[in-house]
Amino acid sequence: MDNILSWIIWIPIIGMVAIGFVPRGQQDLIKKIAAVTTGIQLLVAVMIWITFNRPMDHFNLWNVLNGSHRWASPIFLASMG
Repeated sequence: MDNILSWIIWIPIIGMVAIGFVPRGQQDLIKKIAAVTTGIQLLVAVMIWITFNRPMDHFNLWNVLNGSHRWASPIFLASMG
């Protein structure tokens, strides 16, 4: 479950990039790619929901994104329970 919050953000972006490479005339393929990426994101969201622990009084899921440059500050994504 490492970086699961990052996956929630990146799955739709990956789907959009994949759709960007599909020719305009292939609407069926575009719809299939959109449905698959949406389904994957739904499964990941359900995994987060199942593992979420409500009684806790602190953050349940942590994800720290360190910048690629030495001057970039880290970004914290968290889900509070």
